[in-house]
Amino acid sequence: MTNDAGIPRFIPLGEQAVIVSFGDKPEPETQRSVARLSRDIESSPFPGFIELVPTYTTVCIYYDVTAAFEAGFADPGDPRSMYEAVCEWLGRRIDAMIRADAGRAEAGKHLRIAVCYCEACGPDLPALAANGGMRPEAAAALHASALYTVSMIGFLPGFPYLSGLPEALSAPRLDTPRALVPPGSVALAGLHTGIYPAASPGGWRLIGRTALSLFDASRSPPSLLAAGDTVTFEPIAHEELASALATGGLPT
Repeated sequence: MTNDAGIPRFIPLGEQAVIVSFGDKPEPETQRSVARLSRDIESSPFPGFIELVPTYTTVCIYYDVTAAFEAGFADPGDPRSMYEAVCEWLGRRIDAMIRADAGRAEAGKHLRIAVCYCEACGPDLPALAANGGMRPEAAAALHASALYTVSMIGFLPGFPYLSGLPEALSAPRLDTPRALVPPGSVALAGLHTGIYPAASPGGWRLIGRTALSLFDASRSPPSLLAAGDTVTFEPIAHEELASALATGGLPT
């Protein structure tokens, strides 16, 4: 769980946040480190912790200085004491994780997501398949055959960036983004697959749609997926998707 220098780097972000960097490249071990630290902090946070934002290679941790001072976590008379206290706390947690059993610590949940790959749900699939010398059905089957890992959540609340896309399906973003992408749309760009959790503009290529709710503010946690989770897709007929949408979505 280290960067090229051999240790994670701590970078201050203003007066109430710190970035933990595990490297400059989104390699599998780096992404596992991000996911493991994120889960560890959320399961047992330090006094004053507010939230964290994981990316491909970093975890940004936000905290409330006043709350931390009131809890005795840092010295209110020293402006840098909070940042130093958080870095020391993070250092101890990272050291403990390195010593812990990696297999036990890295395990995230696995989710199988039902997707309709018909042209109505995936209007970009026929052209994408033709560019790769495949029929749409073969491209859909190839997409559904892969095991994906959630690298990060971003762009929209609950939007998962999924690594593991077969290279034969790689394609650039659309030259002109769509003004409106339906919620649940399964899309790809570059070597990543994503799922739009809500209706929004978007430039990724649409290849299917799910009725699964990826983000619900009333749910705890609100995002169905988290960094480090794994995903596989299961093709379903359009009628099954329409039925699920009419009844409020697929069960989780």
